[in-house]
Amino acid sequence: MNLKWSMLPFLLAPALFAAPAPEPDSQESKNKPFSIIYHPFQGLWDNSLAVFSLENTLYYHLPSVASTTLLVQTNWDYDYQLFSQKNNLMPKTVSQGMLDAGWYMPLVLPAAVYGWGFAWGDSSWQMHGASALQALGLTGGFTMALKSLTGRRGPDKDLANPGTTSSSFRRTTDAADFQFEFWKNFERGDGRFFWPSGHTSSTFALAASFTATTRSWVVGVLSYGLATTMGYAMIDGDHHWLSDVISGALLGHVVGWTVGTSFRNRDQPVKAGSWRLTPMTGFGYTGIGAAWYF
Repeated sequence: MNLKWSMLPFLLAPALFAAPAPEPDSQESKNKPFSIIYHPFQGLWDNSLAVFSLENTLYYHLPSVASTTLLVQTNWDYDYQLFSQKNNLMPKTVSQGMLDAGWYMPLVLPAAVYGWGFAWGDSSWQMHGASALQALGLTGGFTMALKSLTGRRGPDKDLANPGTTSSSFRRTTDAADFQFEFWKNFERGDGRFFWPSGHTSSTFALAASFTATTRSWVVGVLSYGLATTMGYAMIDGDHHWLSDVISGALLGHVVGWTVGTSFRNRDQPVKAGSWRLTPMTGFGYTGIGAAWYF
């Protein structure tokens, strides 16, 4: 592990909360220390369903599949990977450091934010941390499900001279190397777990969640900038195809924004003339409830 570069996200992370965040309207920001105002399981079921709303499906999930199909069928996935390998726009130490940090940074950062809010009774920080933890959990679950269902192999580390570099699992020169047999896709050595990129989806989920709850453009610029850097590191370090990263970014954003907005709106009064759609489940039925406020 390259410790120097793997610490980069942690050095940048404190700046995410440099700008003051708006506080929820219906309660004071400060409460008794060690009191729970928000927790990561609030609205979990409703939020997990809302991620796949018609709007999110049209704007994020379908474009994710469409972009992957386009990049694979046009051979742009392969061409860009080859371009990246020839030009090395990012030093390998940086891309490897980002990969290393991506295993633990997405969990440590929101846990620290939530822990701070819990210890000091700060509802605002609890909201940021709880929302991010829930977004991270949902994103991780959806990402792993898609990885096992699609069974895609990662790019060979030297497409111009395939098979000449070592790897702990099988790689491919064929960007279309998917295997839609999930019961066969769990063996690590076979390397069928690349679509979408989990490092990218998790960092974009945090960026979207933090931006949605803080409503701060400073947080948005810094967090999405960090997430974009993570995504590019996955390509430049030959850890993922371009389409893996694009799909991971779309998935992470839609989950993080949906969850973050839900937490942010929990204590906000509903404006007259607005309407909401809410997922509903019960014994023997599943549906969507519509409400108009006046």
